Amino acid sequence: MLNTSTRSSPTIVLVLALVSGNACAEYCKPLVRSSTKAGTKPSVDCLWIGAGASASQSEYAGQSGAEGFLVVQLEYGPLYWMTTTIGLAVAAFSSSGGQSALALQLSLPEDGFDAASDTALLGFEDRLPTLEGGFAIHGSGASGIWALDIGVDLEGKHDGIRATAQYAWPLKFGSVSVSPGLSLSIQDASRAQYYYGLDSDEANRTQRSTYTINQATTRFGLGWTVVVPIHKRWMLFHDLSVERFDDRIDASPLTRRNTAISASVGILFRIKGHR
Repeated sequence: MLNTSTRSSPTIVLVLALVSGNACAEYCKPLVRSSTKAGTKPSVDCLWIGAGASASQSEYAGQSGAEGFLVVQLEYGPLYWMTTTIGLAVAAFSSSGGQSALALQLSLPEDGFDAASDTALLGFEDRLPTLEGGFAIHGSGASGIWALDIGVDLEGKHDGIRATAQYAWPLKFGSVSVSPGLSLSIQDASRAQYYYGLDSDEANRTQRSTYTINQATTRFGLGWTVVVPIHKRWMLFHDLSVERFDDRIDASPLTRRNTAISASVGILFRIKGHR
């Protein structure tokens, strides 16, 4: 989601809250309402930029640390851009229970590592994230905010597929928004093998045993996001997430633990939007 680090950005709980109109509802139209009539020029519904700092502990060996990141959120008619995700809303639905939207999107996930970034990974091949294409369904209502997105590898590095379901429950305390949330992500064996498997060449080079993943793997996440408006154009945010990986990922020679933890703080500035 943000720059080149695999664990340096706010979790999907923050992004989901922003895109679904929770955090910027006072200033911007929610995504599910961002549609334009045929033949008309879309207007900028919402544009935020920001920056922050995060500290993280990755499941990979040698991939923990602290660094800064940038945040961009743009909604322009049916188009949206969330730092490393670009989407096009193709249908919107409204009912007494809430609103939802179907979108086509391209994204660069937060998975993988650069082997040169730490001595613990010397000899291994890079597991850099690959561009994914697919679709997403976003929804919001009285019961909370939810999303389901499915992405397929477009670069041909593993030809795998990933499906992620997320839910957040926004709570308001005056002007402060607190959104606890959870997520479940499933990836097929091809994708899991690319990010966590070990072939014979790598095994020989690093004096490890080969490791093959031939089943789908899962990761479950919990976290929260806190958003504090400090001006009509400025917001502070804090984000915390904890992810737990299944036994097949935990058993990989590339991983050191079965959990990943990330905490971040930052600030957002509204360049343009609707109040």
